[in-house]
Amino acid sequence: MVLATPHSQHAAQVLAIASAGRHVFVEKPLALDPSEAQAAVAACKAAAIQLSVGFNRRFLPAFGALCSCISEGGIGRPLHVEGSFCGPFGYGYSADMWRGNRTENPAGGMAAMGIHILDAMIATMGPVRRVSVLSRSLAVTSGLDDTTTEHLEFVSGATGLVSTLMATAGFWRLHVFGSEGWAQMPDQSRLITATLYEPVRERSFPVFDTLATELDCFARSVLGQNAYPVSCG
Repeated sequence: MVLATPHSQHAAQVLAIASAGRHVFVEKPLALDPSEAQAAVAACKAAAIQLSVGFNRRFLPAFGALCSCISEGGIGRPLHVEGSFCGPFGYGYSADMWRGNRTENPAGGMAAMGIHILDAMIATMGPVRRVSVLSRSLAVTSGLDDTTTEHLEFVSGATGLVSTLMATAGFWRLHVFGSEGWAQMPDQSRLITATLYEPVRERSFPVFDTLATELDCFARSVLGQNAYPVSCG
């Protein structure tokens, strides 16, 4: 089963699917409440079914190259990460749309855009220990927050900063700083690296259908052919 429903419905729908013994792919976020998310994960584990959350940017070739650079020690110890995912679509939201409802989007662009940057940070830096958020409604008329930032402290001790705006021109960036260099995705198809020992290097990657790839990965994980990269454990 594939769920692309309003955020607040995900957890109950996952529970129903688990009770029917079906594997489930659910669009992000898994839930809006931690206890509901934990209940959904527990139900799927008890039913021995596959639960996969859709984070298609995990499948970007440039992101794969960034992860390899970090895991192979290319920038030394990861110290800090910054990222931003922004766009103008908040101007098109209204209060009578579910995406324009503060209950469904309590932190502005986080559920639609910023969550992808946060997931990428967790994939590269590990689990988060502490988070603080500043979120404001400054430009849109729907009542949603359109300017949101998060400061992160990772279990490793590294730090992070996420920003997501729903009322500006499109923008995407992920930048990881390490003790011996840095690696940056200035967009979703390029990787730029620099170290203490080598000059700046830039690599470009082809346009890639990440949505089809993540669904194929989900199907293969159901068949036991591979592991889905986003852990719900």
